Amino acid sequence: MMDKNMKSILKWGFESPPPVRKEEFLYHAPFQRMRIHTFFWTQAGYIRKWIWVFSIFLFFAALIGCFILKKDILWEVSAFM
Repeated sequence: MMDKNMKSILKWGFESPPPVRKEEFLYHAPFQRMRIHTFFWTQAGYIRKWIWVFSIFLFFAALIGCFILKKDILWEVSAFM
């Protein structure tokens, strides 16, 4: 267990400095608009492939289940999804 003096020294040593001219930087920073489909494709790249595969499998399993099982099960599948 570290003593309080060591903790305060480490906190002081790794403390970030206050921002300088933050508003000026944000005002002059280049800002590019992005179309919604470009945004979605960019974000889709961050989702792991096995998550995509699992989601597609789950969707089609639910879709097939809706046709094979009783019609009342559609409400339960919809609630689950």
